[in-house]
Order: sequence, then C-alpha cells, then structure tokens
Amino acid sequence: MVAADVLRCVACYLVISIHFLMNSGFYSTTVYGKKMFLAVLIRCACTICVPLFLILSGYLMNKAVLNYSYYVKRIRIIGIYILASIMCEIYNIVYLHQARTLLSCIKGILSFTSAKYSWYVEMYIGLALLIPFLNIMWNSISNKKGKIVLVMSLIIITSLPSIINVYRFSRVDGIVWWLHPAINLEYTKLIPDKWYTVYPITYYFMGCYLREYKLPIKKRTSLIFIILLELVFGAYVYWRSYENNFVNGPWSEYYSLFVLVLAALVFDLFFKLDYSKIPEWLKKMFKFVSGLSLGIYLLSSIFDNMFYAVLNSKMSYMPDKLKYIFVMVPLVFICSMGLSFIINCIYNGLYKGCLKIKELK
Repeated sequence: MVAADVLRCVACYLVISIHFLMNSGFYSTTVYGKKMFLAVLIRCACTICVPLFLILSGYLMNKAVLNYSYYVKRIRIIGIYILASIMCEIYNIVYLHQARTLLSCIKGILSFTSAKYSWYVEMYIGLALLIPFLNIMWNSISNKKGKIVLVMSLIIITSLPSIINVYRFSRVDGIVWWLHPAINLEYTKLIPDKWYTVYPITYYFMGCYLREYKLPIKKRTSLIFIILLELVFGAYVYWRSYENNFVNGPWSEYYSLFVLVLAALVFDLFFKLDYSKIPEWLKKMFKFVSGLSLGIYLLSSIFDNMFYAVLNSKMSYMPDKLKYIFVMVPLVFICSMGLSFIINCIYNGLYKGCLKIKELK
C-alpha cells in the first residue's frame, strides 16, 4: 500500500525533525521573536509524528485476530529493538567511552534505556498485546454511529482535557493569568482527566475508523484546514511560552486535541492522494525506507549525539541553528537508514537461521 509506505516515511522524518529541536537547544531558549515563532511552528507540525504511526496501526491492523501467527509477526519488532539497543550500547562503549558491563547492557535493554528513543517500543508492545481484543470490540459494533460514539468518547477522556484543564482563572503575583500564562503551571480542573495516558488506543481506533469511513472533506479543503490549524496551534503554543523557555503542557503533547485533529486531517489527506502516477522505482524506494522506519527511529539517537555535538560547538544561539535543519535532519535520517538496513539484514539472517534449525528438528 503506497500511501501507508509514504506516510510511514513522512512520520519517521518528522521524528528526526522534532529531535532536531531537542538537540539544538530549543527547549532551553526563550520563546521570543520571529525565528522562535518559526521554531514553535515546526515543533507543532512535527508533533503529529507518533500519532501518525499509531493511526496507521489501526488502519492496517483492524482485522488482526487472536492467533499464533499474530504473535509470531510481532517478534520482528522485539528483534529490531534488541539489535538497535545493542548498536546503541556499542556506540556508548566505543565512541562515548562509557563504563558498561554485560549486566548493565542487559538491564538497559530490558528497561528500554539503551536506545534513547525506545519509549515508543515500550508503549507499542502494550498496544500490540491489546490489538486483537481492541479489534473484537471494534468489529462487534455493527453501525457507523456506534463507532463514532466510541471514538468520540475516547477523544473526550484523553484529549479534550488538554485544552480545557489548562487555565488558572486567577491572578499570579498580581498579574492577570492570560497576560503571562507561562509563569504558573497550576491549572483549574473543569473536566475529568485521568485517562489521557490511554491516548494510543484513541489513535488506534481513529485508524480503524478512517479505514472504514474517510473524512467527508475534499482534499483542497482539508489542506486549508491543516494550514489554518497549524497556524492556530503554533500561535497558541507560542503564547503559552511567550518570553519564557518552552512550556511543554498538555496542549502540546501527543494526546493534545490540537495534535489529534491535525494528525487525523494529515492522515486522511495522504490516503486521498493519487499515487498512480508515481514511478515504480519511487514506490519501491518508499517501501524500502518504510520497512526500515523502526530502526531509523531507534538508531537516530546515535547520530543525534554525534552530529549535534559538532553543531552546538560551532554556535550556541538556537535560532541561528534553525537553518541547519535542512542539513542535520537529512544527514541523521540517511545515516540512521544505513545502520537500520544493517540491523535488518542481521535480523533477517538470524530469523532464516532459526527457521532452518526448526526444519532440521
């Protein structure tokens, strides 16, 4: 499926892009001025990276059933994760000269700390275990109305609090709260907000819904909505952090209602595009890169550490580094893709070897 391959590549590139901001000092720089506003816009646009992956899981796996084959196919995720973690540990020992023992490496792999960005795998393993049961729930609902109610219920309990429960409604040190919203993080709770951590399930069911019912919006209209929402989202986040370091509140997290709507619009748009005119070689390239995306995601921390140390040594003011996003992100992406290809080859070799051993028995 070309659209899925393209979207997975885009989501992976957005992951590398949002890490550019983290590694170039964005979060420790005062949010003020045109360049920082642009940086905030980039951050808002890139925040849909993980939601796109999760929505795609629901889109592609809403028919998966509880059987032996399902669990066998999930082994690849664990295998790639372990190999990527080993690569990261080798980098820590050889390049960073960290004192790592075999035991500490094993603990790092088991605790999802060897690879810096492996939190996603830790989260996805739980989702993967639930998917057959989530599908039973989804497919047992016989009509569109019921499925809309399920998705909307999840949005209400996971994402709606991110824009409702984030205001103080009182003065802070004699200052009206909305003039300087970044100076205090104590907010007034207006609706229940204990379920925001299950947002991966919300995105999964959104993917299930978009597989069966596309959004009733034309492509041009959808693009206009995406641009307008991105500008509103960026302006809102800029306001929440104005003249302070970036405030990473619920409104800018993966479960934010802003992010959820933006991700849904972008996802739907990509699956409405016509890919018939794309050359076959380009389709194969997208498929190839798509297959390496998990490794790219996990291994990018190695090249982040390597390349951003050079960039940060050359200049200290974050806004001045912003133009290098067009150099650093492709560089990290390509290098991570090369290393991901290597660990995928290793995994495929090990998997085929295990199959041959099994046949001999």
